[in-house]
Amino acid sequence: MGLIVSLTAAALVLIVVIAGVGSELYLRNNVKNCLQQSFGSITGTSTSVSLSKTPMLWQWATGTVPSVQVDTNDSSGDTSAMKLHVKAEDLKNNDQGSTAKSIQGNGYLPFSRITDMSATQNSSGSGTSTSGTSQSGATITSLTGNAAAGTVTVKANASVLILDVPVTAELKPQLQNGKITFQAVKLSAFGIGVPSNIAQVIIDGLRSQLFPPLFDALNFQSLKVTDSGVEFVVDGTDVPLNSQTTGSSNTQSNSSSGACAA
Repeated sequence: MGLIVSLTAAALVLIVVIAGVGSELYLRNNVKNCLQQSFGSITGTSTSVSLSKTPMLWQWATGTVPSVQVDTNDSSGDTSAMKLHVKAEDLKNNDQGSTAKSIQGNGYLPFSRITDMSATQNSSGSGTSTSGTSQSGATITSLTGNAAAGTVTVKANASVLILDVPVTAELKPQLQNGKITFQAVKLSAFGIGVPSNIAQVIIDGLRSQLFPPLFDALNFQSLKVTDSGVEFVVDGTDVPLNSQTTGSSNTQSNSSSGACAA
């Protein structure tokens, strides 16, 4: 009888271990695949995600993720493809969403990708309204860079009061205490100059399209304009990751969660 009990106990332990390993592998692969799909939709290119080796069940129980590394595949040398290499550490859940203790990264954002994302965002109605008359304030139609001058020429349809105004703006991004500001070198609507108060509305709308709200919570260490895009290096501490900074809605979050749970 003692031998039977011992063998039974050993078998139960083995079953629990196998079940635990199976759950760990399933959860890890499921989360990893979901994140890679999500980041891939943002970058528009092949993107890999590396997760902390801490067991997923423990991360879920404690509400803490030690680290997440995101890297695009830059081997093609395609200047129209976004590059992103970011590591976030010590992510914790809270009532407002999540917070990353630290974020460090660098990347390259091609103008073609910004234009595509602007069109997608506005067609889906997922932009952030600042005036009550438009979802995003501006829809970018084309972007060109001047590496020598450090400027970006933007053509866009901007919402001013109740009108959609075709705008051409030559902007010079600058860094002040780690934050981006835009100096308007030239700004015209319908081919003529615009008053400063309207110009600021247009610039604010364009800024939100060029750099999403998450960048407001990060510090830029460097920013370089090229002919085809912008290169950047960022970092941050105690960075909030919620619907305001990531631009995600409840519907999007639920959809993503469903995809991860599948």
